[in-house]
Amino acid sequence: MATLTDFQLRELMGELRAAMDELEFGPTLDGSTLRGPNLEELLRRMAAARSDGFKRRSMGGGEAQTIRDENGDPMPPVSDPTGEVAANEVKVLDPIRVKGVLVFSNLLGALGQFRVARGALIEAFKGQAGDGDPGCKCHGSIGRFEEVHRAERCRWCYDFWLTEGVDPPAELLKARAAGKRISDAMVREALGTKGRKVSVGSLRQ
Repeated sequence: MATLTDFQLRELMGELRAAMDELEFGPTLDGSTLRGPNLEELLRRMAAARSDGFKRRSMGGGEAQTIRDENGDPMPPVSDPTGEVAANEVKVLDPIRVKGVLVFSNLLGALGQFRVARGALIEAFKGQAGDGDPGCKCHGSIGRFEEVHRAERCRWCYDFWLTEGVDPPAELLKARAAGKRISDAMVREALGTKGRKVSVGSLRQ
């Protein structure tokens, strides 16, 4: 596979985001500002569809045609069409259900591919950046990559080192990686008497 340029990457990510937006909120149709049914509506209509080919709510409303057995006696309606079709491999004739199965099976496949891509991205940046350039040595100790700013440290770790005289402990790095705000109390607890002083005003996220 050819290497993507920055522009191509932005185009790719933009298309993926736009597709997710249309799946969640409904696609725009023929340049209109109005949106069509979204995935939740598709799922609802699939649940309302019949497996016998006759119209029901998914195909525009109205009552389903009465089904009779070989003796002409009315047969009871299918109480769980989705489960019965899956269990008995009944041929699905309702177009909405046919397309719905196609939509969701492809989404499940795409989710698997996204998970593989995410895992590969994490593995690629464990401890180093692309082309062999080392990442922040502090974050590398917890298996994360951050771009080096100065002195083998990212900007946050470098500022911490200048302020405290020591590298940030692993518990602070993990807390920051988890999106937590690093408070004075957290720094005092993590450093004990190791640091020169505790002043994290410039280190807050």
